[in-house]
Amino acid sequence: MTTIHKHKEENQMAELTYIETKKIYPHKDNPRKDLGDLTELTASIRASGVLQNLTVIPGHTMTHGEWLKTKKRALTEEDEALAQALEDAANSQWSPDGYTVIIGHRRLAAAKEAGLTEVPCVVTQMSRKKQLQTMLTENMQRSDLTVYEQAEGFQMMLDLGSTVEEIAADSGFSASTIRRRVKLLALDKERFKASEARGATLQDYMELDKIKDTTLKNQVLDTIGTANFQNELRKAQETEKNKAFTQARLAEVTPWADNGKDVPGLNYVKSYCTWNWKADSKVQRPKDAGTVRYYYKEERDGISIYREKPDETEEQSDQEREQEEAQKKEDQRGKQLGEINQRHRELRTAFIRDFQVKESDMAAICAFTCNAMIGGSWGWDVDGELLADLLHLEIDDETTDEDLKEMLQDDQSRRFPWGYKLLAVAYAATEDENQCYYDRHWNNTKQIWVWQHKKDKTLTSLYNDLEELLGYELSDEEKAMQDGSHAVFTGEPA
Repeated sequence: MTTIHKHKEENQMAELTYIETKKIYPHKDNPRKDLGDLTELTASIRASGVLQNLTVIPGHTMTHGEWLKTKKRALTEEDEALAQALEDAANSQWSPDGYTVIIGHRRLAAAKEAGLTEVPCVVTQMSRKKQLQTMLTENMQRSDLTVYEQAEGFQMMLDLGSTVEEIAADSGFSASTIRRRVKLLALDKERFKASEARGATLQDYMELDKIKDTTLKNQVLDTIGTANFQNELRKAQETEKNKAFTQARLAEVTPWADNGKDVPGLNYVKSYCTWNWKADSKVQRPKDAGTVRYYYKEERDGISIYREKPDETEEQSDQEREQEEAQKKEDQRGKQLGEINQRHRELRTAFIRDFQVKESDMAAICAFTCNAMIGGSWGWDVDGELLADLLHLEIDDETTDEDLKEMLQDDQSRRFPWGYKLLAVAYAATEDENQCYYDRHWNNTKQIWVWQHKKDKTLTSLYNDLEELLGYELSDEEKAMQDGSHAVFTGEPA
């Protein structure tokens, strides 16, 4: 080894030394698993050599072949002390020979690719905790790590005894960010990598954190980076909300009702579901619950109560019972349709809220505005509450049309460009919560109100303008609602 020069590192004199590349090993716990494209770096090193030294520690983790060789030698060595030392080394899988890279994994790989037989290194001593901390910090400062690799690095530091606060101080990340990253390790690793390959952003993963259930998170994870993500995110949140509601109702009925999932011939009594639950609603225990056996069945968004068949004198006719049961299902379907419609309205509104107006967009915005306003009188077809939401205006029931106009003029503190304000007014004029792809009609045969698919030219026109002029992407569910192929219409399992 040839000494080139000396410099200070961590207040100690450290020699810069050339070491043979074949004696240097990558660190098995390097947070960065993919070294990326080495083509340019290899070409640069081939032309100019390694211009920045590597940082290494003495020794390396043995390969499986080395481990077997050491074990075999330990078993055959006559020197008992040496045999024990070799046995200890094999058990720890650590060899004192060679060196392990702490900083410079890409440079080492590129140098080997370029055909260099030795590279400049600084040899230092570090605890395993310090090794991980150094590699993690170095890669993060260069923005070389993926989100998942960051999470794995943080977890390794936690496993070695570091606190979240200590990692935050060393890495520059906030404590809350570190906690969020570590929580990502509960997700399916391959699904996560696939989402990163689709161009997932940190904001996407923060949105995903709104879901508590890991199984649901993994399902939504599959849609990150696609047009379906926001819709599936909202669906998962609704699912968790419905589940929490159902669990709360179950706690109230299980003291006096049994699970009737597989019990035939029951009479329907009442449903306690999100579609018929009001702020002052309460689960009522039937007065005859002590003498009549009651049952519950879990629904998609609540529970339904049933009872044993009463005496013939009290029994409802089969027709009445079937009508009640069928109407209950239709009411549930109506609630599901309302949720879907509201979710899709929120997707469209979020798209407008986040739209960044550029000069090149003005022609499209003007076209969108013209299409939106055609056929409507100015102003009071505009949804004032929606417009206030988009422009962060504070309005109440006493806000007049003139007040709203004045607010649009006097919002210098908000600094919304007029292009965006024009877009917001146009959207608030054309978006209508009553626009939907379903309606309710009376079925004479079944003698109940039923829900069915219907076309809505106005809503379809809005979607067309959002898509063709502004670049909105319809989710698969939105398309299914539009053409009537959604499972809620066809009766297929959702």
